[in-house]
This record gives sequence, C-alpha cells and structure tokens, in this order.
Amino acid sequence: GSFITTGGADRHGTAVVYDHMGHPREFPADAEVPLHDLRKAAHDLITTDGGRSPAVAWRPWER
Repeated sequence: GSFITTGGADRHGTAVVYDHMGHPREFPADAEVPLHDLRKAAHDLITTDGGRSPAVAWRPWER
C-alpha cells in the first residue's frame, strides 16, 4: 500500500494543496514535515534504494 509522512498536525484539518505541473493535489493537513526532515528523507530514499526513511513518521495513506 501507499504511505504518507505525518508531521504531527491535525490529520482532519484543512487539506494542503500542492500544484504539480498544473495539476493540484490535495494532501492531509498532517502530511507536511520540516524541510530539514524532508531533505534527510530524500537522502535516505536514494541511499536505501527506495526505503522509507526513519527521519520522518509514516502512516498508511487512506485516500
């Protein structure tokens, strides 16, 4: 299944919208994490050949 980061905010709060190449995408309010943690997670993703980083918290993504 799919997983999403969780940064500690209220997951039932207002969704966060990001625009990816002209296509808005909604994410749960708690999906945002600090930039430092995001950078570490991206580094871990590359160095572990796609593994989830322990630098951020994860939960299953219920769409």
